[in-house]
Amino acid sequence: MSENAADFPAAGEGLPGDMTQSPAGPGAIAHPLVDAAGPGWVATETGPGLVWASGARTDLLARAVRERSRVVMVSPVESRLTESMRDLLTSLGGLWVVRDHTGRLTETRTGRLIDDLEAALHPPDAAAVADWFVPSGPPQAVQLIVSWSIRHRAEAATVIGPSLDTFLAKLGLGPVTGWGVHEPVTEPWDPVAMTKYARERMPESTRITITGSGDHPVALTLLVQRTDHGVEELVTGIVGAGHWSDPAADARLEAVSAALAALCEAAMPLFGLVLARGGRADLATPPSLPHPAAPVAMLIGAPGVRQLEIDVPDLCGRFDAIQAGRPRLPAIVFPLLPTPARGAGRLREVLEAIGEEKVRAIIDRPPPAGGGA
Repeated sequence: MSENAADFPAAGEGLPGDMTQSPAGPGAIAHPLVDAAGPGWVATETGPGLVWASGARTDLLARAVRERSRVVMVSPVESRLTESMRDLLTSLGGLWVVRDHTGRLTETRTGRLIDDLEAALHPPDAAAVADWFVPSGPPQAVQLIVSWSIRHRAEAATVIGPSLDTFLAKLGLGPVTGWGVHEPVTEPWDPVAMTKYARERMPESTRITITGSGDHPVALTLLVQRTDHGVEELVTGIVGAGHWSDPAADARLEAVSAALAALCEAAMPLFGLVLARGGRADLATPPSLPHPAAPVAMLIGAPGVRQLEIDVPDLCGRFDAIQAGRPRLPAIVFPLLPTPARGAGRLREVLEAIGEEKVRAIIDRPPPAGGGA
């Protein structure tokens, strides 16, 4: 059942077919948002518009994980997800199915038409794809898909979050405006208060949603967790770089390498990667196929440089990379945007030079949350 008035379906608009059954039975979870259930899954219905990672939806997904069940979220085809909702749904094994005005169901990972909700849990087959799944026309805006991790000392002076302001400032974008553990975000941006909240919850990890302004949209997830080396801050999500045809967006793409290098000035990054793609100006995820993403820049922090035994001066010369951080603890940033002297396969060339498996061994440490659209 929907959790607010805007999410209530119209009278008689239940789940299609026999999915209007009572949620009792195998896979059922006693929760106010559950509208139907089957073996190993529960379904929750939302209304049109923006679907956010509210407290109730977060609780349902967590309950489903504990019960070894999967959540199938069903919404009208015109709906869209916040980045926090998309990240939470996919990282906790949920699925998103949309229903068009004729009642047809589409599973949004592949765009395939399905007969019922349970089919969404099965491996993709040769089913027909919805005609709207592949977007047509240019996107509204340039989106930066960002990911970086920073290691902090586990001490009272540690503050989580300034890396976001540093990165955005180097791109000429407005500051972060808010944070919260659920959506809609209500707390004004305050790294000290956010750090205090995460510290009080340790040794449990803390997942925080970060937002920006309408003029400079930001849709980020910040994960704070205790490790053997101290406290790790993991940032993932999307930053709006400007409208698709705006020259300022191109300038921001060129500035990404310097922005990653700036993270090393007052912190100890472990790894960072920024991709660029076209998308919605509000950074929300529609049910259609995402536009392809291209690598913009990659950061390997001082701990990674040491572990991978990287010869920083050599790779800077070979790949036009940037040495960052302290001279005795250098980090390295690889610009990856294609240029006349730099092909589109630069990321592959860099990984081959360093050793792709060795890099993956560093970045593929299992985080508590993650996932793609």
